[in-house]
Amino acid sequence: MKQGLTRIHIFLLGSALISMPFVSSVGKESGLLGTMGAQLSYYFIFGGFLVWLAELVFFKKFCLLPNNLSFKLVVVLLLIMYATTMLNAPELLTRETKGVLGIQKSVVRLLSFSFAFLLSVYIYNVFRYIKYDALRFIYKLTLCSFFLAGTYSLIEVACFLDTYGAMDLLLEIDKIFRPEETVGFYWRIRSLGMDAPSIAIYWVFLFPWLLVPIILSKKFFKFLSIICVAYLLLLVVGGISRTSSISIAVEFMMFLFMFRKELSSEWYVFPSLAFSITVVTCLIAGAGDVISMSPSEVITSLLSMDGDKALSNIGRYGSTLAAVDIFFDHPIIGVGWGAYGLYAADYYPDWAWVSPEIQQWGSNSVGMPWAEPWCTYIAFFCQCGILGGIIYILVYVRLLAELKKVYKNLNYENSVYARALFISFLGVALFGFNLGNVLLFITWLSYVSVWALSSIYRSDETAEMEKRNEKNIVLDAMVSTRKNP
Repeated sequence: MKQGLTRIHIFLLGSALISMPFVSSVGKESGLLGTMGAQLSYYFIFGGFLVWLAELVFFKKFCLLPNNLSFKLVVVLLLIMYATTMLNAPELLTRETKGVLGIQKSVVRLLSFSFAFLLSVYIYNVFRYIKYDALRFIYKLTLCSFFLAGTYSLIEVACFLDTYGAMDLLLEIDKIFRPEETVGFYWRIRSLGMDAPSIAIYWVFLFPWLLVPIILSKKFFKFLSIICVAYLLLLVVGGISRTSSISIAVEFMMFLFMFRKELSSEWYVFPSLAFSITVVTCLIAGAGDVISMSPSEVITSLLSMDGDKALSNIGRYGSTLAAVDIFFDHPIIGVGWGAYGLYAADYYPDWAWVSPEIQQWGSNSVGMPWAEPWCTYIAFFCQCGILGGIIYILVYVRLLAELKKVYKNLNYENSVYARALFISFLGVALFGFNLGNVLLFITWLSYVSVWALSSIYRSDETAEMEKRNEKNIVLDAMVSTRKNP
């Protein structure tokens, strides 16, 4: 019975990993779940979570909690979010924007974050079931997810090339999982995500895992990996995702550094990768003008404040500066979690109002999109005060430190997987500078992976102590049950 339930959990977690490309593209980002309700991965996780709760109640199964400092920091962060929101409650009870009362928005956002945290504890327990296959499990299923995303994107590329029947096929597939208002072809490659910026964080998470076969596999799979990487980069550029372009560039440099010993003997990798990227890019760009921006233009556009392409930059810079000013006015307790949108219109710089996005975010009309601070790190400072912002940064610092400690104590194969996870996690952390990613499945998966690996792949001495402790917990529970039947 118990073995069968374990298989169910592993199957559901595996399905969630394969479903990662469906970023904010199913259902609507509304209600109690917020962005969680539009991510397919969470539906599998929620199903497993319900089964797990039943096990805890009816089978007296034990809930394992990470013994990581980073996990404890997340708990502290959650308490700070609740505390600062409660301290701001008098103001939140009177402020209203877009027909939504401030306290209502804050409570919903707090409950969403809390639920994501509970789901992360469940995922941690599933990883503990998998034990020493955890890294390989993540690796294989992440590659499987790319098969889905890459196949769908081939149809998008065919649409760019005006291939007969491609548009009709795309529309039929879209009708299966997308809300009606988002069905159709967009002139930016979005794959299975809601839009190009949404899928971008998946590309960033995926990129290091596509490079793993170059290190571990035989020559045929090495070249296959190179082709897949070239194709991925094509999709990134075709989506005109500037943040993901820069994040992936940083990831690639980290890959070269962390695998410098292994790559020293693989002399053909770099010319093969460069040749593949050049050929594929030239073919596609020449036929359908998919690539509208060169790498230098991508970087320039990211910093530009002039021209039509800069309107998005103006919106995000204006939003970020507003968050900074809100923090300076409320440095101790912030304005309450999720309450940025109540204040944003009063803090947007005058020059930012030329952006259509700022006009929508700053509007008080019912139905207009809620204003977001975009940069996740600054979001914690302005909404949770200086302590909340510092703790959030420390969470990432500590997670990276814990993961670095883990991969140094592993066998060669698992060390390769763990280093790939390190690079992937670093990319996700960088992405937080330009995206509110606190409720994304990929973000929490990154957290949980580190927590689980720190528990599974620790020194023999520590592992033995943990084993004894778990046995003692079980024995204490048995004794307690006998005393109180």
